[in-house]
Amino acid sequence: MRLIDVDALCDEIESVEYSGHDPEVERICSLIQKAKWIDAEPVKHGYWEEFTRIVIPQPYNHYEQAWKCSKCGYDEGFLEWKYCPQCGARMEKDHE
Repeated sequence: MRLIDVDALCDEIESVEYSGHDPEVERICSLIQKAKWIDAEPVKHGYWEEFTRIVIPQPYNHYEQAWKCSKCGYDEGFLEWKYCPQCGARMEKDHE
């Protein structure tokens, strides 16, 4: 799926040189203008944050390194995942 600027597309189609009045061009632009709209959401960007969590509590206190989403805190993430499975944020490799 790709988002387009409908008005710009119709202007482009209508600007193509042709001789006289072309009802097909008007029909195409009419179909484009009537096309179903979708609600697009902005892309959320995040990164995997490293943290230490306790696996076995006292008295043994065994810890492990883990990764969590910087946007929602989902903590079952893996560095190879390109998106957070909980909030859908796109995971960037570099962060500030």
